[in-house]
Amino acid sequence: MSINRMLILTDGETEGEEQCSIIARQEYANKITVATFGVGNEYNEDFLKELSDITLGGFYHLQDPEQTAHEFRKELSDVSAAVISDVRLSLNLIPDVKFDKIHRIYPNIAQLHPEIQAEGNLIAVPAGNLRKDEQSVFGAELRLPNRVPGRVRMAQVFVSYSVPSMGIEDRVVKQDIIVQFTDDTDLCGQVDKEVISNFNQLMVQSMVAKATREAKDGNIPGATQALNQAHQFTQRIGNVPLTRNLEEAIEELKQKGVISPGMIKTVRAGSGHTVRIEDAENV
Repeated sequence: MSINRMLILTDGETEGEEQCSIIARQEYANKITVATFGVGNEYNEDFLKELSDITLGGFYHLQDPEQTAHEFRKELSDVSAAVISDVRLSLNLIPDVKFDKIHRIYPNIAQLHPEIQAEGNLIAVPAGNLRKDEQSVFGAELRLPNRVPGRVRMAQVFVSYSVPSMGIEDRVVKQDIIVQFTDDTDLCGQVDKEVISNFNQLMVQSMVAKATREAKDGNIPGATQALNQAHQFTQRIGNVPLTRNLEEAIEELKQKGVISPGMIKTVRAGSGHTVRIEDAENV
């Protein structure tokens, strides 16, 4: 099995961002994952995050070059541990169920761009390679129709994969998605803690992106509000590293009225690296 990983390290910007995005899509079609590393404060973090998202790689902010070796080793260990290859997720939705979007949530956040077929009812998305010793979490956002109380199958999930080291090729597993509709308000308030916590990590990334945009635009109250909301969520989730980064950003904004470019890059990169829920609960 061949696992292809490209590492991009930069301390500046490029004039060919659009062409780089096209190349990244081509490389992902060739089963190449791109991890991006920004050093210092002069690079475009939005662009590096886009490149890594396209190929399901990670985005890292290196505050100093000495961090490079540690993060490179982490990426290389991920390559050596990846034994489940060519993973592909498919959602077969019943009529009236509407698809919004799908993300990989763990080990890092990336919005996936699926193929939508059969009048929007069949969603297929490549999910790359998975590690042998670590779970991966994907989350799909769907809009459900009204139904009378009862259990209804809303969709079927198909996962195809290969494990070349074991001689397994294109194996497919299937799982039904069953929804319990009810008019009991007490039951409506019951939620799956793990599912909510995973989607809260998506919310945190969205809040951090909003906060950094507001800070760049000079909207200090808006940036402060978004950072505080993100901080509350990270505390609830148990993402200790990101919680600390957000506390530093909030304090910097309070003391100076701005968020430094380095701090913006730190919280943007940190918001994309999620935690396992069971690990967070043990902190």
